[in-house]
Amino acid sequence: MPTIRVELFEGRSAAQKAALAKEITEACGRVLGSSPSGVDVLFYDIAKHNWATGGVLWSEAAGAPPAPQRHGACRPLRGGAGQAPRPGPLRWPAPPPWPWPWASAASPSRPCCR
Repeated sequence: MPTIRVELFEGRSAAQKAALAKEITEACGRVLGSSPSGVDVLFYDIAKHNWATGGVLWSEAAGAPPAPQRHGACRPLRGGAGQAPRPGPLRWPAPPPWPWPWASAASPSRPCCR
């Protein structure tokens, strides 16, 4: 019934893959009600020079993905360790005017649907 695709770095042993396949098959049976003979697990070994995270190849990284970069729109989580709390409640933009400015009694409220 289900086909599960597992992508991982090269270097795992056949015994490790067999153990993972067994666990995945059992989980599919427990959660999906599948029979073990209907579960396919496909393993794809990928070289580190063929995988990039955050624009950096894993073969060039020191074994860990680069830290996510924050931009000005990001705010620290409230109450995080060493972080200032977010000031006040979030304010959402005002709702658009209603009825829409282009709507009139003679025209539909959505001009794209004439």
